Amino acid sequence: MRMFKNPMNFIYRAALSAAFVLLLAPQAAAQTSVPFSANFDGSAFGGANGNAHTDLDISANSTMSAWAGYANSGVRPHLTNGTTSTNCFRFSGNRSISFVASTSYGTTKHLLLPIFDVPVNELKISFWFCSNTDNLGELTVGYITETSGTASFVGVESFTSSAASKFSINSNPQPAGTGQTIEVSFSSVPATAKRIAIRWYNNTSAVAACGIDDVEVDFNATCRKVSNLAATTDYTSASISWTDLNSASRWQVSLNGGSPVTVTSTDYTFTGLTHNTEYTAQVKSVCSDDDISNPTM
Repeated sequence: MRMFKNPMNFIYRAALSAAFVLLLAPQAAAQTSVPFSANFDGSAFGGANGNAHTDLDISANSTMSAWAGYANSGVRPHLTNGTTSTNCFRFSGNRSISFVASTSYGTTKHLLLPIFDVPVNELKISFWFCSNTDNLGELTVGYITETSGTASFVGVESFTSSAASKFSINSNPQPAGTGQTIEVSFSSVPATAKRIAIRWYNNTSAVAACGIDDVEVDFNATCRKVSNLAATTDYTSASISWTDLNSASRWQVSLNGGSPVTVTSTDYTFTGLTHNTEYTAQVKSVCSDDDISNPTM
C-alpha cells in the first residue's frame, strides 16, 4: 500500500509488498526460498534405517534447523527413519515426519515449517498424509501469526484418514492408494500470517498417530504480485515503481480504486493530483489476459 500527500509530507504505510515487509521485519530464523520441497530422505538427515525407536526430534537435527516442533504432552513431531513400526509413515524414500499423540484426549502436536521469503498468503502447500486408524485424530493445516510458538495458531483446513486410505502396518513405503495427497491454499489468510503450521489433534482416548511426507510449498497463483512498490511525489504528481517477479510485460495501475491503466514498464506517474490529499496506488501484474495477479498496494 502506498499512501501519499503532496508535496513533501509523503506518508509511508506498512502494508508493503511481501518481499519488502519480510526484509524489514526481524525473523527468528533464516528465510527459505520458494518453491520449496522436502522428502526428508538421505544421509544428511541422520540416523540409520531401523524402527521408530531411532526417531530423531527435528529440533536436534541440524538439517531441519529451520523447522520447529511443539507438543502439549509427550514427544514432539519427529523425523522418523523407521521401516516396521506402526508409528512409521512414509510414502517415498526412507524418512518422513511422524506425529504420535498419546491416549489423552486433546493432545496436540504442532509442526512449523520454515519461514519463507514471501508472505504466507501467496503460498500453497501439498504433502502426503496417512494415519494409523481411520477417523482417529485430526490433521489441521494452518498458520501462526508469530514466528514461533503455537498460541496464535489458526486452522485453514482439517483432514482425517478414511478406512480405505489408513496406514498399512509393516509396509514401508506405503502401497499405492494408501494415505491421501493434501493441498491447501493460503490465499485467503490475512497478511498477519507469519508461518505455515500443521497441527495433529487427538480427538479420542486411543493412541492416534500419523505421518506426512513429500512436502511441497509453492506460489498459490501462477502470476505473482509485484514487490518493492515505492513512490515519490512533487506538488501535483506522484511517481511509483515496482519490481516484477514474473516475466510480465504489462501491469495494471490504479489510484484510489479507480479504473486501471495498463502500462508496459515498471514505473508510472500519476498527474493532476490535489495538494495535501491522501491517495492509494495499486499495481497488478498481467501475465496473460486470463492470469492477473493479486494487487500490491
